[in-house]
Amino acid sequence: MTAAWDLIEFDLLRALQLPRTTREVTTLTALPPDTAKSQIEALRNRGLLISTIDRGVRFQLTLAGRRRLITLTATTSTPDAQAA
Repeated sequence: MTAAWDLIEFDLLRALQLPRTTREVTTLTALPPDTAKSQIEALRNRGLLISTIDRGVRFQLTLAGRRRLITLTATTSTPDAQAA
């Protein structure tokens, strides 16, 4: 994975620490809806997210997703990385 994709993955995982809809994720991350949707699906397929139905489909981190977020937090050098 490239550094650019790591940043996108980091932003998505950070946004999904709480259950959120795709629309909420796009608002928080400023990603285009199609990009957010495809990346959420890819993260779900990798076992990093689960989806539930609660006032719409909501996604949130699995234990594996939390571990991945911790790894990315330690290796991603962004100004906000310290806050996660």
